[in-house]
Amino acid sequence: MSLPTVTLKAKHQASPVTVDRMTIYEQCQIIEARDDENHRYYLFFHKHHYLNYVSASKRPNSSFVSLAFQRGITFSGSHPLTQSLLSPSYKKQNFNTLFETLQHRWGHEETALIATYFHPFIKKPKLAHFIQTLFYKERRNGKMLSCYRILQLLEDFAPNHPLSDAFSGDLQFGQYEQRYKHDDEQLLLQDPIRVEKTLFHNRENTDSYQSLQSLYEKQSRSLEKTALSIDRAVRTQSTGDYEALLPLLSGYSDEDRLAFLTDLYERGLTTPFFLQDYWDTLIKNHRPERALSLMDEHEIRLTPHQSKTLIDLVRQHPLLSASLSPKSWEVLTSLFMKSDQPAHAKEILQQAISDLLNEYDPPYIVQWARPFESDPALKPIIDKLKEMETLSDDPNHQRRLGELYYEFRQSKRAIECMSWDMELYEKDPQPVQWLAKLYQEEGMQEEHKAYQQLYITMMKQA
Repeated sequence: MSLPTVTLKAKHQASPVTVDRMTIYEQCQIIEARDDENHRYYLFFHKHHYLNYVSASKRPNSSFVSLAFQRGITFSGSHPLTQSLLSPSYKKQNFNTLFETLQHRWGHEETALIATYFHPFIKKPKLAHFIQTLFYKERRNGKMLSCYRILQLLEDFAPNHPLSDAFSGDLQFGQYEQRYKHDDEQLLLQDPIRVEKTLFHNRENTDSYQSLQSLYEKQSRSLEKTALSIDRAVRTQSTGDYEALLPLLSGYSDEDRLAFLTDLYERGLTTPFFLQDYWDTLIKNHRPERALSLMDEHEIRLTPHQSKTLIDLVRQHPLLSASLSPKSWEVLTSLFMKSDQPAHAKEILQQAISDLLNEYDPPYIVQWARPFESDPALKPIIDKLKEMETLSDDPNHQRRLGELYYEFRQSKRAIECMSWDMELYEKDPQPVQWLAKLYQEEGMQEEHKAYQQLYITMMKQA
């Protein structure tokens, strides 16, 4: 699936960028994008509400961005969750205007948190000074608990800031510190920022995971809830956690659901229940090649109904054969051989050999085909394969070998054989006729015309 693009607008300029990935970290989502010259852009969101974007010549180290991509839950740009967050375009704001707006929308505590997202794109002293102004605004309003929380955010962000020393002996702050140390439930209920941060970093713990899901549910944050469920299912490899995820995917299209399951598989989810569901979804979305590869990789056993469904799908949709391994071809040929459609088994075996000859020599494929020798309908095809093996090192029978390669759609190898035969039998027009035909089918018109003319000349002289 191709990566999406969005347009970034600044003043009178508009720049299309490609979205590479998104990460979800604590209350923040960050999208990493790049333009045609590989300049990077970072789009910031708070609880899936767009904030602003910044540009960078390279990925910043020792920053909130790098930390978020290291410790967050990250998805590719093409993932349905990433695409659900995207809008067609985003406008760059002046940071002073943004921070003023944020105070009205989110309040001083969350604005202080959001400010920390933008280091080092805004210098740390400037951000720390801004957070300090929020602290004093709350202090003037007599909101000492809020002041304490902003001070904690500032200490985490800039540990040596003078404001910390100035209030280190404050008695009321000391009381709050003791209550936090003892996990005062009433206090924590009033501090969703700290609670969410703690739960996010302890999400491997079942109780923390469940509490965080409840918080997302209350705040109608379906993006984060789904991401957390994906993260959980992969971490635990639990059928129960995978089943808990499924209702969250019910509103998506069949194609998006396949994208979700493919992402889960690539993250390492391999429980039997999931693999069966993934296989069924691949078949539903007409992906027989990937379904066969999955069977190859995990020894998935099909029910009679699933076997019939796969056979019917392969009959209706031409296979992208280049993506199949020898094992996948063996599985598919066996299914058709055991079905009530022997004619189609011959077609599949013929197609399998044609495909395998792109990578393997006849001796290897003869060994691969041994399980099918007992089937009378398939034996003539295997006999031709054995004949190819016998003739491979016989310079006197290259014409016959070329004819067999042609039967298995190996025009380039057939050309090599016929060229050798033409040199061996200079006065025989048949290899020349073959070469004219083969070059035409390969779309090499100049060579086709040359051999066609040579064939006509030879026939006149005969």
